[in-house]
Amino acid sequence: MNIKFLTAICMCVFTIQLQAQSGLETVLSDVAKNNKTLQTQSKYWDAQKLLYHTGNTLYDPVVSYDFMRGSPNAIAGNQTDINVLQRFDFPTVYSKKKALAGEQSKQADFSLTANRQEILLGAKKICIELIYRNKLQERIIERKTKTEKFLTDFQTKLDKGEGNVLDVNKAKLQLIEINKDYQLNISAINQLHQKLTELNGGIEIVFNDTIYPEYKPVPAFEELEETIEYKTR
Repeated sequence: MNIKFLTAICMCVFTIQLQAQSGLETVLSDVAKNNKTLQTQSKYWDAQKLLYHTGNTLYDPVVSYDFMRGSPNAIAGNQTDINVLQRFDFPTVYSKKKALAGEQSKQADFSLTANRQEILLGAKKICIELIYRNKLQERIIERKTKTEKFLTDFQTKLDKGEGNVLDVNKAKLQLIEINKDYQLNISAINQLHQKLTELNGGIEIVFNDTIYPEYKPVPAFEELEETIEYKTR
């Protein structure tokens, strides 16, 4: 199985998964457009593809000029020589160079696609982790709200002489732990958003989804192979 076939498989699977993602599509689209590395690599490979095709033209002609004065002038006369030299290869050489340039351009496209998918995969992993952190934050806030209410109720009963100081202290300790988890999770979310912003070319991007994307099942290998063969014809 060659590199071209492997790349086609990765592209096909990645496309199937991407179609199933609604919340991630905007983020990945922005990263693909704004990522500085991809922008630089795109310009580099465009220049390389132009370079691959520049060697498939005729050589520059060489022109020489020579003026010869006759002696004696009445007999020989003056003579001017202009020579134009044009080098060229056999026709088969040009067809081979054209084929080679075409393959090199395809390889450049494959390299750019592979780099693009690697960066988008990194962005997608960050988004998946953000979904987990966002869901966790909802649970922490829910626990925090309930514990604060319990603490208020226990303190009110204790002030009335109906409660137990142990219940108040337990609620306070539990609230301290929850607040600690709350701050740690907020810090993790901010760090993930910072990484996402860096991948987005420094443009701030916020991802607040709490629902994991649904994935369509990957087709059987035979179906994938038929699709890939059709696309690579």
